[in-house]
Amino acid sequence: MKLRKSVKIIFRTLLLGILLIACIIFWGQLSIQNLPASKPKDSLRIITMNVAAGNVLSQETQDRLIRSESDILVVIEWNGDNLDLRKFNSVGYSVILNHPGKAVHGLCILSKLGGEGLLINSPIITPCALPIGQFRFKIKDTPFCLFALHAPPPVTACAGTTDDYLDTIVSWIADGKLNQDIGIGKSGDRVLIAGDLNTLPFQNSLVQFRKAGLLDHYSPYNFVAPTWKPYKRSPYLAKIDYILVPKGIPCENQLRFEIAGSDHLGLMGDIVTIGIE
Repeated sequence: MKLRKSVKIIFRTLLLGILLIACIIFWGQLSIQNLPASKPKDSLRIITMNVAAGNVLSQETQDRLIRSESDILVVIEWNGDNLDLRKFNSVGYSVILNHPGKAVHGLCILSKLGGEGLLINSPIITPCALPIGQFRFKIKDTPFCLFALHAPPPVTACAGTTDDYLDTIVSWIADGKLNQDIGIGKSGDRVLIAGDLNTLPFQNSLVQFRKAGLLDHYSPYNFVAPTWKPYKRSPYLAKIDYILVPKGIPCENQLRFEIAGSDHLGLMGDIVTIGIE
């Protein structure tokens, strides 16, 4: 009798666990949104998206991106043809960084704000030497340095260098600011991180970013906000894409949106500029 009771308890526990996981996955898909057609006053809108190498975004998708009034647009796995730069130039975007690459190495940063851009080589020696995009600009008189990241994925070919890559970048940051001159960034610049970090929210590198003063405002419950799926027809299962903002600066209206042809969702966040001096 005791054995039968124990088996029932284990079975019910497993069933409840399965139902909980199913609910989390279901909510993760249900909470995907569409890009809004306007942005709030006194905000800086950032969009970051891993478009998937070789994936050409439809004209409809590009029009939605333009209508969203994003101030900064970060494109990961950029190959030079994923979107029509002339189309974005015509509505006020400047090409801050245009680094088309084979496979997953490409980066592009578009912005309606003035500033400088730079491509930084991989900060560590790794078989997956993915570069970093850098954009230095000002909000009012406050300098910001945005790093567009695509960290090495946790696969055998990259020799387990994901954490080393991210930890090196974390070492540049303290209290949400650069603690040293990096590329065109100056010590004291406030830091923004946008891109595909190939790291789950509870892993050590993300914990270290939080300790360095950069927060993910999207959701305090990141397991219900996945951004990547392993197969074309599978649901989105893992949160590995981020917009990280200095502690004390609100980031509102964050959402995930679909990118046709990509295994990633795009991210959008509105940084509140009131109070930034």
